[in-house]
Amino acid sequence: MGILLAGVVISGGLVYGLLTVRESSVNQSLSNTDKALEIIENIEEVRMIRKGVEKAGNKLLFMPEGEQNGEVTITLSEGLSDHLSRIATFYVDVPTAMVTVEDVVQAKRISIEKWKMQIRNDWGF
Repeated sequence: MGILLAGVVISGGLVYGLLTVRESSVNQSLSNTDKALEIIENIEEVRMIRKGVEKAGNKLLFMPEGEQNGEVTITLSEGLSDHLSRIATFYVDVPTAMVTVEDVVQAKRISIEKWKMQIRNDWGF
């Protein structure tokens, strides 16, 4: 299974592409970031978002933002023709596989269950 991570940085009118390709195999040990990506990719609502984004002709991007004390931050964005649109920021506690999500309106983290309900309502799933 391969995963493509991509991003675009615009600085001073120049566009820089960031690209990471990850190939995982049974024999290789996965990093915490790889484990967190697999957890996020297997959330049903994320798979439904991917279908909607791809149907619109865009790309769904998983962008690891960092790791602290076993917790990995991953931003999920839609790659549009001229910019990225953030969909969600996930915080994955890799040892426990617990996921929380940033609620930008309330400026706090919410449970994955609450996020799933919001996404199903907002995206019409």
